[in-house]
Order: sequence, then structure tokens, then C-alpha cells
Amino acid sequence: IYRNPVWIDQLNELANDPLVTGDKKEAKRKILEAFHSNATTLKLDFLNISSLPSCIGNLGNLKSLHLYDNQFTALPAEMGNLGNLTYLYLGQN
Repeated sequence: IYRNPVWIDQLNELANDPLVTGDKKEAKRKILEAFHSNATTLKLDFLNISSLPSCIGNLGNLKSLHLYDNQFTALPAEMGNLGNLTYLYLGQN
């Protein structure tokens, strides 16, 4: 039996969580694309989202994470796993 990776389940939970606001489908699409392409940059600006999934910490190649103009009041602790991250844009949250 094939089972989805945990990060897929976390992205689906984000997209379906009624307490999370904003363009969750676009955020999910961009995060999935980042996983599949081993992205070094992820731009989630202007999506008005209020939460990130903890699996964001598994994007170990990220050097630049753009979270400008959203609704964040906290970020997942797993972001501490992003050892290559050199730019984190959080303005207008």
C-alpha cells in the first residue's frame, strides 16, 4: 500500500483548515512546486495566509523565503531546520 509522505498530508491539512485564512490553494501549489524542484527560493508573498505547515522545515535547499504581506502571528518551529536560509522577508504581517 502506497502512503503519501507526511508533508503531503500537512499541506492538505493546511488547504482544508477553516481556521487558516488566505489563498491556501496557491500556497499549497507553490510549496509543492518547491518540494518537487528542490527550490532555493519560495515566494508566498501577498497570499494573505495566516499559517504555514510544519513541513516547510523540510525544504532544506531554501536560501530565500518571501512571506511579505500575509497574516502571520507565528511561524512553525520547524523553520529552524532551514540551515541554508539567508533571507527571510516578513514585512507587512
